[in-house]
Amino acid sequence: MEHIKFCRVATWFIGLLLLDQQSALAGMPSVSLSDLGLLRFSTISFFLLLVVLSAIGIRFLWNSVRRDFPKLPVLSFRGALTGVLLWGLVFVVVLTMISGARELMTPGAWVKNGLTYRSADQPQETDAKRISVEVARQLKEQTDRITRLQLLGTALREFADQHNSAWPTAEEFRLLPLELTILPGDVQADYLYRPVTNDKSQPAAVHEDVAVVLEPDVYGDGQQFALYRSGLVGPFRSTP
Repeated sequence: MEHIKFCRVATWFIGLLLLDQQSALAGMPSVSLSDLGLLRFSTISFFLLLVVLSAIGIRFLWNSVRRDFPKLPVLSFRGALTGVLLWGLVFVVVLTMISGARELMTPGAWVKNGLTYRSADQPQETDAKRISVEVARQLKEQTDRITRLQLLGTALREFADQHNSAWPTAEEFRLLPLELTILPGDVQADYLYRPVTNDKSQPAAVHEDVAVVLEPDVYGDGQQFALYRSGLVGPFRSTP
């Protein structure tokens, strides 16, 4: 009964949100998250979804076992969700105690290294070596980013050649191979695609200087690379 009541309230709430949507007018302010904020929000939402699904699964399994053992109490969704959260906190406490016991049993064996720890027996890197490694990593990352945009530009040119110089729409862009439309590296984010429109009222030079594909600002280095309509890849320049 409680589950049915919760579903009804959720349905009414979602319905009111959908009915309350109004048409946006030009010049209206809008609040939105940054690209990095959207990624973090997606990650948090994913883990919250896992918690909810775990609670639903535990509730289903418990009530299934109750059919064979009628003396067991009925487990509600709220009770299952509370149990999942409590067990999660218990595991955090247990892991913290294990880390503390490791430090007590082997004092001085682990040294803090950034956000993690390393064995004290491992040779410590000098500042010069650490800086050189970081510079090499950043150079490789930028090279991979530029190469990925160049490959994507080749794919878009081939698409335009096969469709009478028409560039793909936003829906057609999402149908391109996934290895071309996502950012390289550990950041699992999609490129920002701006569909090309043939506005003949502007000079050709302005057309060629329009960014077609843009990296979201998620790398943290303050630099965004873009693929321009001319086929060149370079830092993003805001164009009218």
